[in-house]
Amino acid sequence: MARSKKKKIKYLKSLDDVPEFTSVKDEAEFWDTHSVAEIWDQLNEVEFEVGDPLKSTAHEHRRKKEAFTIKLEPKLFQVIEKIARQKNISYQNLIKHWIEEGIQRESIVC
Repeated sequence: MARSKKKKIKYLKSLDDVPEFTSVKDEAEFWDTHSVAEIWDQLNEVEFEVGDPLKSTAHEHRRKKEAFTIKLEPKLFQVIEKIARQKNISYQNLIKHWIEEGIQRESIVC
């Protein structure tokens, strides 16, 4: 099993160091390796509220999911749990992510 490389965090010195992003993926990759810890005082506080349309959509989305059972060898399950802990997510979300990635990969090939 390949080891994941730890990414070195770069601390921003100014808000001017934040680029204009062309995609959500680019922005996610940037924030994965950058921190605003040293310029925290330059940031503006923002308040927001999640409106009813978003709440009901999220609730409906949850209701439409199907549950199923899959049997795994205990050792494999332990490895999945360990990877999930390292990524700070639940093992269920990790498995769902892997399934979605696999389906996307297969859909592109087909």
